[in-house]
Amino acid sequence: SFQAYMNCPTATAGESMAVVLSAWCSWVLLFFLFGQAMPLFMQMWMEMGLKSATLRILKQWASGSWCFFMFQAKLVGYYVLNEIRYGGARYVNTGRGLPTQRSPFLGALDPDSGLLTKVSGLYLDYARLSYYDGVKLALAACLVPLMGGYAGIVTWLFVGMAAFSWLYAPFLFNPYQFSSDYFLTDLKSWVAFFLRENATHWVQWYNETQLKPRRGFRHSVWDVKFLLGFFVLLVWSSAMSKKLELYWNIYDYHEDFVASLVGPQTIAFVPPILASVVICVLLTLLECAACCRGQLAVPGKPEQKGFYLPAIAVILILVEVSESVIPLLCLEQRSWRKAFLAGLVLKLLLFSLFLFLAEAVINRSYFQRWGMLGRPVELFVYANRWARDAAVSTLLLATLTIGVGLHSLNEMACPTWNLHQLLIYRARARNLKDHLAEDPLPEPNQRKSTVTAL
Repeated sequence: SFQAYMNCPTATAGESMAVVLSAWCSWVLLFFLFGQAMPLFMQMWMEMGLKSATLRILKQWASGSWCFFMFQAKLVGYYVLNEIRYGGARYVNTGRGLPTQRSPFLGALDPDSGLLTKVSGLYLDYARLSYYDGVKLALAACLVPLMGGYAGIVTWLFVGMAAFSWLYAPFLFNPYQFSSDYFLTDLKSWVAFFLRENATHWVQWYNETQLKPRRGFRHSVWDVKFLLGFFVLLVWSSAMSKKLELYWNIYDYHEDFVASLVGPQTIAFVPPILASVVICVLLTLLECAACCRGQLAVPGKPEQKGFYLPAIAVILILVEVSESVIPLLCLEQRSWRKAFLAGLVLKLLLFSLFLFLAEAVINRSYFQRWGMLGRPVELFVYANRWARDAAVSTLLLATLTIGVGLHSLNEMACPTWNLHQLLIYRARARNLKDHLAEDPLPEPNQRKSTVTAL
């Protein structure tokens, strides 16, 4: 009702975020999950009776079909939205076979040299489609209770289900995903992909999948997603401005060095990119002085000159985190924790906006004519995007070690019954050790689809 909207300002920011989560991730999600299973249920009911149909649906849910359906809906939504925004969709025949071979995490690894022979894997396939949003959803869900909001146990259950499916569905339905031998190969491939040869493999993948498919600066700026993000930024800036105004009415800003230096109302509105840009400019000047401009995307040439991209990324991230936290420490020191968290979120939004615009500039055709003038922008974008992919992939690998540990216990306790294979195929699997001896790790170009309807 209109009266409910009139009373909205009395709620705290955390409570408002909790209300939004409870509206988006409520028990209504059950209708979607039941709707996905209803055609199979009706067919089984007509052919084999109500009891068999009910048992089949229960077995399907127990084996993780809800995880697949939610992941499938995420991918469908992503491509439908891209079709509305950009167009150019086309049908791709993928087949409907069961997965019988394991897909690697990042690619096939040469055991002698430790280098990647072919780059292709589950992380590269779904990072842009699902993993980034899954991490954002998990972080947002953690932020709500820190801001003082509570959406109810049902809402948190469905938020957790959505985040879990977006992050782990491809691995859950990947045969032999949790085998310790294969997982060790995945760890080695992570090192080769992100750290070896100045991260050449990552740069090539990033250029081909995340830079080239975009439409340039004008299309990026007028994108609906960008406009929505700009609206969120304006709302959050207004709320943070009110918090700072109240704070400095209580305390004297001359007591804080940073506030007295940059101004009491601007400590939360300065994007944490100034020090990073200065570092990138200095690195560019050093490259010019040494005449060793680094070519970030030269696959197969480890002797290339230039600064080490992973080291630059680590330095920039540390500087950006310091630049975000230090101006807001006065809020934390006086126990204004919610205002401190709100300021950090605002700085993150500002940083994401500037990084998005810098990425759009790099994608323009005229950027190549800038020469060394565009090198600081290039270093800034590539270093931060490398850090994002390294952090997300590390989070996935770290949490997947839980499954590897449980799988090892399963192998020691009952080697002839593999619970992960039972989850995928709903049948007792052969001895995993015998299968590993007969079926070595396949090449990426021979792998089949790993996320298959149950």
